[in-house]
Amino acid sequence: MFRIQKYTDVFFHCREPATIIIEEANILSFSRLIDQYRPEVEPVLTSKVEEFKLLGYETITADAIWGYLKNKKWKQEKRQKMIHEIVGDILAVKAGEFMNYVTVQAFKQTDMDFDFSNEEDRRELLK
Repeated sequence: MFRIQKYTDVFFHCREPATIIIEEANILSFSRLIDQYRPEVEPVLTSKVEEFKLLGYETITADAIWGYLKNKKWKQEKRQKMIHEIVGDILAVKAGEFMNYVTVQAFKQTDMDFDFSNEEDRRELLK
């Protein structure tokens, strides 16, 4: 027996009573499903921001941490996360991993107008 039941843009394919295969409708719906938990986990994000501030990272925001999780940690997720998993992921964010992500994103967004064969441009880059 094979039936398909639609539940909030995620399809459950039931092949046997004990076996459920979850197939994502599309990546945008997964992002939307994750975003529904944002207000509920805001205190955890605030706590993580405060932790980073204690470590000397003054400019980190809750939005930046949420973006990191959505674009890096949860990018390959194929199923809806439960709220306790989201809280665990937020609490598990390490400052080094986050700063590496932010650095890579900054390089991706920066126009690389430098000519590395030009001594003046290399000095400008090192400032």
